[in-house]
Amino acid sequence: MDGITVADILSAVEGEPPKTKQPDVSPAQDMTQDLWDAMNTRLIHFTRSVTLKSLVLDQLALGFKIVQKPLTNRGVFKKPIQLSIHPDVPNSVFALGRTIRTHGASGH
Repeated sequence: MDGITVADILSAVEGEPPKTKQPDVSPAQDMTQDLWDAMNTRLIHFTRSVTLKSLVLDQLALGFKIVQKPLTNRGVFKKPIQLSIHPDVPNSVFALGRTIRTHGASGH
């Protein structure tokens, strides 16, 4: 976290900024492009100076509280408990066969 900068994050999400100089533009367009290039250079310089750690420390200094949420049990390791809606009803052909053999065909 100490070495990760905002510029690193932006580069990972957005990709590297394209080269902006284009051939055959008017002097006014060239001057405007130079202004945008200078602003972009300063922005990149600034985002390289801001680390993820400094952002977190700034927020903590402003009173932001980190709340650890409990982890939810998901995945293949814990099966949910299934409650039968009708516990006295056979849940398979084999259970039905045992019920019929035990109680007779009438179910009494």
